[in-house]
Amino acid sequence: MNADRSTALLTSHLRMAWRAEAIILEAGLSQAVRRAGLIALAGLIGAFGLAALDAAAFLALTPIWGSALAMGAVGLADLAVAGISLAIASRKVKSPQIKIAEELRDQAMAAVDLDVKLAVNTLLQFARNPLDFVSGSVVSLVVSVATRVLKSRRNVRAS
Repeated sequence: MNADRSTALLTSHLRMAWRAEAIILEAGLSQAVRRAGLIALAGLIGAFGLAALDAAAFLALTPIWGSALAMGAVGLADLAVAGISLAIASRKVKSPQIKIAEELRDQAMAAVDLDVKLAVNTLLQFARNPLDFVSGSVVSLVVSVATRVLKSRRNVRAS
């Protein structure tokens, strides 16, 4: 595999990994914005509903327990509802789009790793025996250029 092709493959795999990361980030951001909007709406509606339930519960419990105990019971119920809501909202669920993008990213990074290993092996082989990488036509070109340079230097000295 020549160096240009290796570089092109490495660049392609890095670009693919970058795109997969961008898709993951975009999908995650989209999910977060959507979730935040729905949570805000639910919170607003829930606040009005909870206020109505609080008032109804307080009025219902006041004749039985008195004002202080009725307000305490309503407050504890509110805290329980808030805790359950937080537990549900904090769950992380990955969308199928994120799962696919993560698989694509992992495959691209595995390909990048392979490309780097191939490049390192090629460099090591070149360092051990550079002439193996030079074809006959390149050698003849280098020899002909060197010969012309040497001849031109002789002609300059002779003048």
